[in-house]
Amino acid sequence: MPAALSYSALEIESYLPSGWTLEEREGVYASGEKRWQVTVQDISEVVRVLAVSDQEATELGRIPALRRAIDRLYRHV
Repeated sequence: MPAALSYSALEIESYLPSGWTLEEREGVYASGEKRWQVTVQDISEVVRVLAVSDQEATELGRIPALRRAIDRLYRHV
């Protein structure tokens, strides 16, 4: 069984838009949903859930999947 998907605070902060911050230093892996998630705060102080699915991480790779999830959250897609 492969290790659960995870990201370090440094990896996340490297790709967050300017002015965005982590609400919590470590994310959690939700095995039932097969995704990793962490809460972030945007520049307007709105708290959002950043989530990366196992499927995207497998298809794109860990870091490209993180970048896509951040872009989707930033653009509200």
